[in-house]
Amino acid sequence: PHIQDPYSKRLQTKLIETLETAAVFRDEVQVLKKAGKVGGIPCPPIKDMMQEICEWLSNRPDEPLVLAHGDLHLKNILVRRRGAGYSFRFIDPNSAIGFTDPLYDIGKLLHWAEELGWSQIDEDSCEVSWTCSPTSWSLSAHINAPMSAEQRRQRLESTIMKLVKPLMKSPDDNRRLQLSIAAAHAGLLHLYATAGNSKMARFATYYTLRSLLRWRMAT
Repeated sequence: PHIQDPYSKRLQTKLIETLETAAVFRDEVQVLKKAGKVGGIPCPPIKDMMQEICEWLSNRPDEPLVLAHGDLHLKNILVRRRGAGYSFRFIDPNSAIGFTDPLYDIGKLLHWAEELGWSQIDEDSCEVSWTCSPTSWSLSAHINAPMSAEQRRQRLESTIMKLVKPLMKSPDDNRRLQLSIAAAHAGLLHLYATAGNSKMARFATYYTLRSLLRWRMAT
């Protein structure tokens, strides 16, 4: 397939519909229609932000498409030492993605390299707080992992961003990258919510919304 916009449908189904229907979010469904804060940063109603995203994507010129792996997270990369160097092999591609935005795979990779990756390693290190009032809401999260391990994660994220930097030639490229990361985060959010893991579903929601706010604020 050829998919010019791999983001809006995924965000609609994995983020919006999950927040609307998942039992773990029954107390937070108001965030779809009310403004709040994510990590202290003002966040518009999520449905309003989703509408902004769809309009922005629909008004953009078509991007040259590339054949994507479709599920390029860290568990799908095999690394072997060969002499003085290494060899890499990518496994389990998602054939449903086909040809799409070249930033799609990069977002998937950063999805695991960001702090949300800790949810796959040590759930106890993941802290999240979501408070709601009749008029607003506030969502925050942080990592309580060993400093040395978190520094290694930060180096990985920094290394990936250095490799990506030559591809980021305009503010629009950065905005597309943030949507790609958010779409990947939303997939994990959906999996946690479906499994009934309310803590990790909220933790993933924080990072999904953080990426969407970065999209919104990018210039």
